[in-house]
Amino acid sequence: MKHRPICAIAVMAKAPRPGFSKTRLCPPLDHVQAATLSAAFLRDITENIALAASEASIACYIAYAPAGQEALFDGHLAPGTGLLLADGTPSMPQAVQGFGRCLLHAIQSILALGHTSAVVVNSDSPTLPNALLVQTAAALAAEGDRIVLGPADDGGYYLLGMKAAHAHLFADIAWSTDTVAETTRLRARQLGLEVIELPIWYDVDDKASLNRLLRETAAPPTSSSSTSPPSPKSSPLTSWPGLARPPTTSLDPASQKPVAPPNPNHDAAPSPSPKSSPRTSWPGLARPPTTSLDPASQKPVSPPNPNHDAAPSPTPYPAPFTARVLTRMGLRAPNQVLAAE
Repeated sequence: MKHRPICAIAVMAKAPRPGFSKTRLCPPLDHVQAATLSAAFLRDITENIALAASEASIACYIAYAPAGQEALFDGHLAPGTGLLLADGTPSMPQAVQGFGRCLLHAIQSILALGHTSAVVVNSDSPTLPNALLVQTAAALAAEGDRIVLGPADDGGYYLLGMKAAHAHLFADIAWSTDTVAETTRLRARQLGLEVIELPIWYDVDDKASLNRLLRETAAPPTSSSSTSPPSPKSSPLTSWPGLARPPTTSLDPASQKPVAPPNPNHDAAPSPSPKSSPRTSWPGLARPPTTSLDPASQKPVSPPNPNHDAAPSPTPYPAPFTARVLTRMGLRAPNQVLAAE
């Protein structure tokens, strides 16, 4: 018997229809373009979840509303994606209203199917890094109750995962405001739940975020597009890094001996050099790095390196279906990025 995946991820979505999908992107898009882009988002997001399922025990669903539109998803989802009605109609606490009812309905339906953890994600983030989905499933598979929160840069969240249907997480939330994520953190603290936070990501729901998507899905330059000039064939010494042309020599009129041209770097007034050590000169730094002594061992301790110590940014999912649609719309090239208002 095939085992049911431990974690299920449901994409909160409406069926892609002109005039009903991604209307906040109109303009600059027209309604048909917006619906086409919405369908591409759904395909990329479900393919992204399917890819994560190759590394973790994950099932993929579309949590949709309203009822009766199941057929409109045909051809727009990754193979194996299930459908869950999430219209918020079941009985719920009075404090859970609006979109919170749909989210809680999706969570309840997932757990009722026998999955041990439930995750809801938005349908507006086609480039969400695949590693974050795998990380979410792993965090929810560990012992103990907790939630996983993926905060969006607009104050909402792109992902919320949990192991039990905690209705209080959706209570008294001002949906579609910049307080959603922070209020959700507060609700988790009130329940005594550990909160695992993912890196901030973004929704594509306005012109600025569409610009970011265009940049993120832009094809990287190929080696054939290099504009480096060919190397001269006469001598390898005719190539001088950092100079527009190689230095030349002239003859002294009296002695007829070669005289090197003035070197502006050598002939300029020298800067006072530190006397302590030649190592105190560090190209590219305003001042040399210093070390301090560990109070206990009295051994030198190097200062933190901001480049090494900073957490690396997760790699965006390439979203090939979205990229293809943007290309057909003529919005793929960097010089065709929409002007920000």
